Amino acid sequence: DFEALKELKILSKEAELQYSETLKPIEETKERYLSYMRRDLTFEHRAIFIAEEKGGIIGSCLVKHFKPLLISKYQKKGYISNVYVLEDYRRKGIAQKLISRAEEWLKENGVHHLALEIHIDNLPAINLYHKNGFKDYTVKMNKKI
Repeated sequence: DFEALKELKILSKEAELQYSETLKPIEETKERYLSYMRRDLTFEHRAIFIAEEKGGIIGSCLVKHFKPLLISKYQKKGYISNVYVLEDYRRKGIAQKLISRAEEWLKENGVHHLALEIHIDNLPAINLYHKNGFKDYTVKMNKKI
């Protein structure tokens, strides 16, 4: 159900705004996010996994794989993003199930390396990813000039 998924995407972006001073307000970018999501659904190297309860979407996770630079020892790399679970359903293992399903899909597609980016202040998400075996790998830095 694209409409329900669309609403979840907007909620996830609204939540992300609290961790980023570089994002525009959701009112200015809503249609762009939805366009990205619509496009993501059409690429064979991307998948969106959805958690449902009582016929409603309560969580989602976007995952993709790609060919990295030639200097990489991996032939394919995976990237996970937009893991989001409605507030009333958090801390019930739903995000972990979404991440596990994304990992299964990547393995089925010959991918053995998975990365993600997370805002440094988003401690609940960082803890979730650490609990799921992710390790701190790089630090992405920015500067307002």
